[in-house]
Amino acid sequence: MRHPWIVCGLAVVAACSSSDPAPVPVAASHEPSAHVARPTASSASLSDTPPGRLALSWIAAHNAGDEVSLATWIESSYAPALLERVDVGEHVAFYQSIVQDFGELSTTPIAVTESSAERLVVHLRPLAVFQPDPTTTLVVEVAVDPDDPARLARGLGLGALICEYDKPEDPEPR
Repeated sequence: MRHPWIVCGLAVVAACSSSDPAPVPVAASHEPSAHVARPTASSASLSDTPPGRLALSWIAAHNAGDEVSLATWIESSYAPALLERVDVGEHVAFYQSIVQDFGELSTTPIAVTESSAERLVVHLRPLAVFQPDPTTTLVVEVAVDPDDPARLARGLGLGALICEYDKPEDPEPR
């Protein structure tokens, strides 16, 4: 696995390298307890909602890891308006960098920090990691298109959980 700062940097580079609004690193809760809370595998799951189904389909493409699987996933999961604005090759390269950094991922989240019909934020662990920590935990944010909930409004937000520790507190509650 690469150093977590590389994952943070890759997410920022990918977000800035094309005209689309994503993929970008995600923002997690800044409360220290949110970073250490670890529900048991039986209590955390990907919801049977549009964002949950998109997350599961992305994990399948991610775990396949090849360019064709990732490009097919992008083309079938991005909303048409988003797909028109993105360079699919750049997004495939970004997602492949996450594959290289984290390897195959479990479909059972370590934690679900947000779950609704429109948005999902989960912490995932690589299959090869049995005791995940902030450097080995991948934060995945899925936001669906309000006009087409079966598709993404923007690319996935992805980044190592450790990247969230240095972010300033959000001055405005959401």
